[in-house]
Amino acid sequence: MSRWVWQAGAFPVVTLLCVVGVPRRVSSKKKLSEFRPLSHKLVPKHEIVPVEEAKGLLERYGVAPTQLPAILESDPVAIELGAKVGEVIKVTRDSRTSGTAVYYRIVARG
Repeated sequence: MSRWVWQAGAFPVVTLLCVVGVPRRVSSKKKLSEFRPLSHKLVPKHEIVPVEEAKGLLERYGVAPTQLPAILESDPVAIELGAKVGEVIKVTRDSRTSGTAVYYRIVARG
């Protein structure tokens, strides 16, 4: 059985420190190689932006590729997409206020 260890922070918020007693081996019917994060209902739509479109996007917003938020090449979504370092990924999320929100991320080493 697991025990939760808690510590009170400086603010009136309780921070979860760690879980004690969690089994090291998690039994699952699915193997890690069968894990498809993009098919999960809580993961927003991700797609690789073509190179020419990415260049136009960076020019339109007047930003350098290094100014975009990063997504690591080791991220499960990036792996599923087959994204390579330096490529731009478009993330389309549902938004309560605007209906749809679009974010761009650059694939970084890691």
